[in-house]
Amino acid sequence: MKKILLSALMAVVALTASAQRSDEGTFTLTPQLGFAYSSGFNCSTEITIADSPLFSYQRKGRSGFVAGAELGYQLNSWLRPSVGVLYQYTGYDVTDLVGRQDILDYSHNIHYLNVPILANVYIFHGFAIKAGIQPSFLIGSTYKMEGEKASTTENLNATTFHIPVGVSYEWRNFVVDARVNFALSDAEKEHMTYKILDEVYDIPVLKNGYLQLTLGYKFEL
Repeated sequence: MKKILLSALMAVVALTASAQRSDEGTFTLTPQLGFAYSSGFNCSTEITIADSPLFSYQRKGRSGFVAGAELGYQLNSWLRPSVGVLYQYTGYDVTDLVGRQDILDYSHNIHYLNVPILANVYIFHGFAIKAGIQPSFLIGSTYKMEGEKASTTENLNATTFHIPVGVSYEWRNFVVDARVNFALSDAEKEHMTYKILDEVYDIPVLKNGYLQLTLGYKFEL
């Protein structure tokens, strides 16, 4: 038992020694690549009359990816402000079932340029928690329905805002970063509605809240 505890302790010490933090007063550049899952696009709506399904709408966010780089400045031993530029590919799929007839396959692809502005706080050697603000700029949007494609950029807001919250760990200049990006604003300009039997029903508005996991490599400048 003592040997196991001693081995575990030595492993922790080795990892801690390998974890690197930049010297105070230095700039760093961290290119990164990873995945993003747009959980904020998920919704399910069903309308029934006399317990009979009349209309259903299911929207499911899909996994996309992010790629870009972040520039940081090691202000002191525990604080590193940073700003980044990250391309995000995201979207969702819809199955629209009306009266159990006319199944409609619909997919929507959306492209953003995200600018995360973060405070990275080191609470352990190589381990940091982070939070900040992130404006996201729409750079393109298309839908595909029954083989036809069209632009939907005019239906979405050009700028949206998020609050990113996450953690990261640095080991030999490699950086593993996990974040949750909480949407502060709607992605759509207007709610989608359906009119059924002279009644108008709202579809929940799009919000691009998403989970993000990236791997990067940090360079000192």
